[in-house]
Amino acid sequence: MAKLGRYAADRKKVEAITANKTVEVSDCGTLFIVTGARTLTLPTATAAGKGWWIRIIKGDSAAAAVSITATSTLGGPAVDGDDVETLVNDCTIASGASVGSFIEICSDGTRYYAFGMADANTGITE
Repeated sequence: MAKLGRYAADRKKVEAITANKTVEVSDCGTLFIVTGARTLTLPTATAAGKGWWIRIIKGDSAAAAVSITATSTLGGPAVDGDDVETLVNDCTIASGASVGSFIEICSDGTRYYAFGMADANTGITE
């Protein structure tokens, strides 16, 4: 029998980012809430493995970009929602994006796929 109430909730790990960070394989499933201009560096997609994912959320309205860099290629669906991007090694939540804009990154064990949502067409760039 399943438990009821708060114990049955789909709880996520949440981490506030106030400095540049090297994301670890053990950070899988974490929601990173980022304030200020920061860079997050991902592990290799091979090390991360199939099914590894994180979500990076802009947590303030500062005119500061959040950069995500990878030692493996990012690829897949558009990160700005309007077209298919070429394979890239990084993506950015632009400085003009509003609070709540996000990029979710997942691995298939070979490369990363990135997709996200922002309030403006230029809110997420490669």
